[in-house]
Amino acid sequence: MSLPPILIDRLGQRLNGNVAVLHTASGGCISDAAIIKVGDEGYFLKWNADTGIGFFTAEARGLNELSKAESVNVPEVICYEDNEKGTPSFIVLEILESGEKTVAKSEDLGRSMAQLHQIKAAEF
Repeated sequence: MSLPPILIDRLGQRLNGNVAVLHTASGGCISDAAIIKVGDEGYFLKWNADTGIGFFTAEARGLNELSKAESVNVPEVICYEDNEKGTPSFIVLEILESGEKTVAKSEDLGRSMAQLHQIKAAEF
């Protein structure tokens, strides 16, 4: 997969280095996703040229709110940029590795999700 040249340029500026695409990532249906590398650091990248202003700003704010609960692992927002339709907007996140899948881990996740849902925000 190749990224649009303008996106590579913007990412290079925001992350201060040369961007290499390691592989595509799956899981979303609205935006494209990939694992990228800048220097020795790997990141999760989502981008979309059709979302317009506010799309990834909202995602970044939501992730930052979720992280305040300190109950589940939420990826750190490294950077994001919303652009007019036709120019790729993006969000760069910390990569969270999958853990061991056990009954105990599933129970822990359930308790953590319940704790997360106890957090109230001033706005939605």
